[in-house]
Amino acid sequence: LVRLTVPLLVLLADRDEATDNARTRERLSRLPPGQVEIHDVPGRHGIHFDAPDQVVAHLVRFAGGR
Repeated sequence: LVRLTVPLLVLLADRDEATDNARTRERLSRLPPGQVEIHDVPGRHGIHFDAPDQVVAHLVRFAGGR
């Protein structure tokens, strides 16, 4: 993880029972400031199914779209 040099967008499901979001945040905190953007999205492990509009909005904005 520390070898990554590109900007990262991480979307975490706010009710995910399969992933430990606190641990994910802790690991990502080791990256340089400003390299990672973390957002909570409503849903369980499949946020692309639970909140597709929010996921797409985050992806488009991150990629420089409107």
